[in-house]
Amino acid sequence: MNRVLSTVDHRRLHDLNAKEICTHRSQVVYWMEASQRTRDNHALLYAIEAANTLDRLLTVCVLIEHQPEASARHLRFMFDGIEDVGKHLHELGIHFCVKLDSLPDGVIPLLADAALVVTDVGYLRHQRSWRRSVADQIQCRFVAVETNVVVPVAIASEKEEYAARTIRRKIEDKVDGFLVGGTLPILRR
Repeated sequence: MNRVLSTVDHRRLHDLNAKEICTHRSQVVYWMEASQRTRDNHALLYAIEAANTLDRLLTVCVLIEHQPEASARHLRFMFDGIEDVGKHLHELGIHFCVKLDSLPDGVIPLLADAALVVTDVGYLRHQRSWRRSVADQIQCRFVAVETNVVVPVAIASEKEEYAARTIRRKIEDKVDGFLVGGTLPILRR
C-alpha cells in the first residue's frame, strides 16, 4: 500500500522524494524538526494516521545539534519543551527518541527501518538543505507537512510578499478553510 488515509488537508503535504513506502519495514518515523509540540501539529497527526493506515509502529525523533551561540536560558526552554512533548507522546503510546548529533547526518541512522518518513516544514535555507539531503539518502517515501502556519505558504501567495499589508488580505480570504480543531487519533498499534 502506497497510500495513507489521512484527514490532513492535502495542500499541507509535500513529497520530498519520489520513492515508495517500504512495505517490508516496521515503522513510520516522524522527524520532529521545526514543530516541537504535540498540540496543533498536522505533521504528528499525519504520522499517526500513516502508522494506523500502514499498521506500523510510530517513532517520533528529535535531533538536537550543538548550538554554541545558544544561551543557557534558551537551551533550558528548549529542553523543557522537549520533555513535555515526550511525556505527552508517552501518554499516547508513541515511542519518542531524542538524539544529540549533527544535522542532517545524525537523523539517517534513525530511519533505517522506516517504511515512511514524515517531517514538518522549516523555511530557513539550512532546514531546506537538511530535508533535501535526507530525501536523497533514504530508501523510503519522505513527506513534509506544513504545520507552522495556518495557511500553507504556497496557498497564501504565489509570489514573494514585501509587506504584511500585501499578504494580510490574501491570508484572510483563505484562512477559514484551514481552521480546524480536534484531538489526535489513537495510535492503534
